[in-house]
Amino acid sequence: MNREQLARLLAAATVLLVLCVAALFGWRQQASLPELAGVDPQQWEERFPQHYRSYLRTAEDYGRTAHGGSEAYDRLAENPFRRRAFAGNSFAVEYNAARGHFHAQVDQARSLRTQEPQPGGCINCHAAEAPALIAELGWEGLHALDYDDLRERVHHGSSCSDCHDPIDMSLVLTRPALINALEAQDIDVAALGRQELRGLVCAQCHVEYYLSAEG
Repeated sequence: MNREQLARLLAAATVLLVLCVAALFGWRQQASLPELAGVDPQQWEERFPQHYRSYLRTAEDYGRTAHGGSEAYDRLAENPFRRRAFAGNSFAVEYNAARGHFHAQVDQARSLRTQEPQPGGCINCHAAEAPALIAELGWEGLHALDYDDLRERVHHGSSCSDCHDPIDMSLVLTRPALINALEAQDIDVAALGRQELRGLVCAQCHVEYYLSAEG
């Protein structure tokens, strides 16, 4: 073996050693990270710091934009006809522009609409605790309660856990309404790919809905 072959062999061995050390360090670092079981987005910071920083931007106050922005402005005052259009509905009482995910629960809790009787199902898209409460109470059980029955049990707006797996941050569906609707169309939810889930995780809450009148 000449000197040139020896140098190439040593270079290859060095690269292999560096890759092994990096892989071992990454594995040990991953093993030391805490398991994620809660819905508090701050619990996700250590494992997914970039995602957490991105989430915190939904709490920023950057004013109104063409798509709403961070200002919860009065949409009834913006267009007085809406008050007439929503007559008989709680949206005629107060209808403010939605802010970022960080504010989803607190804005709902402070809304004048929730000072009147509202169904417990209203938390479905405004509280990260919703999936756990559905698992505890059942889908029908949650909707059988009043909003006030659940008010003290919800503390976080839309959180990382609403759309992401705590192990690898992959996209997941957590809301039964969408899952049931897809299955009713013979769509295998477990077979959905990442590209499909990119839109469907948003559709869990960003969707138009129609409620049947009683009877």
